[in-house]
Amino acid sequence: MSRRAHRLGGGYTEPELELAGRAQALLTSVDRRVRIYRHWHESIDSTHLKAVTEDHRLTRRELTILALLAQARTAHGIARHLGISYRTVNKHVQNLYANSAPRTA
Repeated sequence: MSRRAHRLGGGYTEPELELAGRAQALLTSVDRRVRIYRHWHESIDSTHLKAVTEDHRLTRRELTILALLAQARTAHGIARHLGISYRTVNKHVQNLYANSAPRTA
């Protein structure tokens, strides 16, 4: 028997439910990252900039990208704002993810 949920105008199909489940997991992950980035952005001021940079091994440009990500800007929007290519922004984001990964001893 097919599992269906009620919605206005009919039920959800199995593929729709599967897609919704994947979208929910992705959105939860994105939300978690945005919260982390916002926390980092709020904790960064001129007195803490050097410490944060050293603690997380981030460059000034990566911190700038991080702050703009915390404002929910897209790669294209950040690129336009900074006058760089969106591919460069994506490379910085890759570095941010690599630097935010847990380190093993």
